[in-house]
Amino acid sequence: MFRFYTPILILQVFCIYHVYKNKRETWWIWIILIFPLIGCIIYLYKEFYSKKGIENLAEGVKASINTNYTVTKLEKELKFSDTVENKIKVADEYVDRGLYDEAFELYNSCLKGIFSNNQDLLMKLTKTSYLKEDYNSAINFGNCITQNREFNKSEEKIALAWSYHYTGDDSKAKDLFNEMNIQFDNYKHRIEFIKYSIETGDSQHAQEISNDIISEINSMEGAEKRSKRGLLRAVRELNSKLV
Repeated sequence: MFRFYTPILILQVFCIYHVYKNKRETWWIWIILIFPLIGCIIYLYKEFYSKKGIENLAEGVKASINTNYTVTKLEKELKFSDTVENKIKVADEYVDRGLYDEAFELYNSCLKGIFSNNQDLLMKLTKTSYLKEDYNSAINFGNCITQNREFNKSEEKIALAWSYHYTGDDSKAKDLFNEMNIQFDNYKHRIEFIKYSIETGDSQHAQEISNDIISEINSMEGAEKRSKRGLLRAVRELNSKLV
């Protein structure tokens, strides 16, 4: 009996890890937990129905069993072929594991030649600098990408705004947060704006943003509203601290 359930348990662990890692709908987790075998089969069929998908599945199962498998594999590939692409892959994995100093060094080593002004790389350096609390570097890198269209709705812009705050420039920080405060959009950015307003003692503004977001989500219907439940819960938790 134990031997029968072990492979299913491994599949459950992998599928739930894959849902979380790839930001799939959270209801998949409940399906996988309530219907272990059938739920896993349906999810795997949906995600990996191709030859390439089966290869990815095999790699994913290995990664779920051996937590160091992915990074070790990528490090070996980098050692064999020292390319910018492989450096970035390893650095991305380091970020996921909280190894921010190591990730920063790899990203920074790529910033030369034709990659000296690579916008994606500069965005990664902005975020990683912030994560390792090197706020001045985050500002330096962030200022190189402020005109990038993708940057305006990215998490890196949040990192840049907080970096200005932590270096004492709240005027610039608030300007950036205001740019991200777009109605019916940028909810993650706006939640950070609420946190920023609370931290800087502007409870009234925090309340206004909270009420706006709650009102917007409550005005939605069906799947759109359901998809925002996590956001609504987070805003209400912040809002409750202001009452």
